[in-house]
Amino acid sequence: MAVQLDLGLHRLGFGMEELDHLISDPQWCAEMVPDLMLAHLPSGNDRLSQRNVADRDRFLKMTAQLSGFRKSVAASSGIFLGAEFHFDVVRPGSALFGINPMRGSANPMLPVVTLESRIIQRRHLKAGTRFGYDRSFTAEQDMLVGIVSFGAMDGVLFSPRPGQKISVFLDTHTAPVIGSGGSDTLFVDLSDVPDRACREGQIVSLINHQHDLETCAFEHGITEYELLARLGSRLPRKTCPIVLPPCIGKQGAINTRDQTSR
Repeated sequence: MAVQLDLGLHRLGFGMEELDHLISDPQWCAEMVPDLMLAHLPSGNDRLSQRNVADRDRFLKMTAQLSGFRKSVAASSGIFLGAEFHFDVVRPGSALFGINPMRGSANPMLPVVTLESRIIQRRHLKAGTRFGYDRSFTAEQDMLVGIVSFGAMDGVLFSPRPGQKISVFLDTHTAPVIGSGGSDTLFVDLSDVPDRACREGQIVSLINHQHDLETCAFEHGITEYELLARLGSRLPRKTCPIVLPPCIGKQGAINTRDQTSR
């Protein structure tokens, strides 16, 4: 069992006064005996923030009242702050999915998440054809449109931030997303993609090593974590072994989940 301490995030956990009140009772752990004291660094993803050192010292002050317990304060971002934040246990989470644990710095993690679907139908549309909900998109010229099996019910609306374009990948070719087809489809412009690479049934990559989580999340104006959290339960997951880079500890095989829709 673990006892969570609050270092200023004000989410869950005991603050200093609450912890003092808890342990003032000599029987506070008579029935349930914890073996871990953990906390979360509110500014852990900012390597330059001096608050991290202050929060670490606050954590040490709180846990100094308790002996014999393991300590943990570093989640994914905290791991990269240095050994003085590692204590007995570290808790890598989002970094295992390739999310950058260090805001404003180059991502030390390898991309491990892919998101794929397929073209389920193609349509040749004449210039001037209006389509989509409320016929909100107008073909400016004759175009080939692919309907991809992926939509809002799968977790991502694919509605870019203003002025931002989103593309998907078909083999080595790219195709722009031109509108949402609704709850389970979206439209892509296949006009510049060779016919052999965009037939019905062709795999479409929405997230891959070229167009990674960070890029896709930026296009939508959300965080990588939020993008992953939005991916719905309808998507089948495939696991594959990966190896952690040595910068966060010993190399070893772990399992993670490819976010895959086919």
